[in-house]
Amino acid sequence: AAFGAYMAFAPDSDLTDAKFWIILWGLSLWFILQRLLTVWGFCVYYKVKPIPKEELPSFKESLKNNWQGLLLPVVILLPFILDFLLKDNFFTARLGAAGASYFSKSLLLLVPGIVALICILLVKKKKDFTPNKIADIFSKSVKSISPVVCTCLFGYMIGALFADLEVAADLGAFMSSIGLGKFGTIVFITLLTCFLGMVVPGSSLVVIFGEVIIATFAGVGIDPILAAAMLPCICGVMCGITPPLALGMYAGMSIAESDFGKTVKNDLWWVSLQFILQVVILMGWLPILGL
Repeated sequence: AAFGAYMAFAPDSDLTDAKFWIILWGLSLWFILQRLLTVWGFCVYYKVKPIPKEELPSFKESLKNNWQGLLLPVVILLPFILDFLLKDNFFTARLGAAGASYFSKSLLLLVPGIVALICILLVKKKKDFTPNKIADIFSKSVKSISPVVCTCLFGYMIGALFADLEVAADLGAFMSSIGLGKFGTIVFITLLTCFLGMVVPGSSLVVIFGEVIIATFAGVGIDPILAAAMLPCICGVMCGITPPLALGMYAGMSIAESDFGKTVKNDLWWVSLQFILQVVILMGWLPILGL
């Protein structure tokens, strides 16, 4: 959805799925670091004790028994990395510009299918994954996928309506008229998506407002590719801890056996730190892999 929003903003761009994927991972590294530090801070504050060494599984034994699982991230990431590094010198030279472009666009469709097949081959209890049982799994999953598909469909329809109504231009004119500048615009947009994310799923926000947000950020000098890559972060910061979704909060409450109030208090610290990091990244104060 974020890539689609960027291509709607810049339809003539030569940005590929692979390059966009690498940029997303470049951003993820900073957020992973922020989360590690946040978890460490919580552990210190709540005096969380480490797992006794005698209860920890042997790394060598775990690697020996489950090394096949390490193939999955390699299979997922390798095609995107190769396309990012070798697109011009290898794929374009052999497939032509059009062929290399179609290869890049097919990765998001091709890689999940390959990974699914590898998972079936690696599973230890293969009798549980006969063709009939696989078909049954797919048929039952349709019920959970349908709402997401409908949400995205209607989100794109609303996004197209906003484009016809020139909402992006109006919002850009409004932001220019109040003269917030780069920093003020970042804070305003990220706060706006926080409030909207309390009632609208983050993925739907990306679909509906993605192009508008990219255009607004581009108007104050932010790299539109960076703005597009940040859409999942700024649009999804609150939907995981606010009802009716709040999947992250409910999961945390069940694991920690904590009550609603204490969980919300800790969640607010969590999202506040993410909000600060979002502003820092959008201001261009940190280097991003791929940009």
